Amino acid sequence: MKNQIELDTLIEEVNERFGVDVRQKTRKRNVVYPKKVFCHLARKATLHSLADIGKKLNIQHDNAYLHINTVDSVYDSHKLIYNSIIDDYSLNVPKFEFEEKKELEMPNQDLVKVAVEKLNTLDREKLQDFIEYRLNPYLKLNS
Repeated sequence: MKNQIELDTLIEEVNERFGVDVRQKTRKRNVVYPKKVFCHLARKATLHSLADIGKKLNIQHDNAYLHINTVDSVYDSHKLIYNSIIDDYSLNVPKFEFEEKKELEMPNQDLVKVAVEKLNTLDREKLQDFIEYRLNPYLKLNS
């Protein structure tokens, strides 16, 4: 028998821990990944059907199924939150296992020098694109 957690409680917990409302209709990654976490936990930790899980998120059952089966694509930080919800509610659900990131072999100063050298080879337009579309979103996600 699965440990029971109410879907409403689970939604509140996921919303609070991720700082988003998973019931939003959006394709933004910062909402979609927490939806995946919610659907996976709801399916594994409750006896609710895919239709019930989907109704809580205002999505079809097949989208809930897709979220459940693609939960492996979420960031490691989201997997840590997933695992902490399992711990906090003593759910009988397998936790995510993943390798911890290895320490960088180079000191940070050396890495910065290498990065600056590579960035200096880019023309101004490519450098601006890199900062706007790659660096800034990365920094935002990891801050």
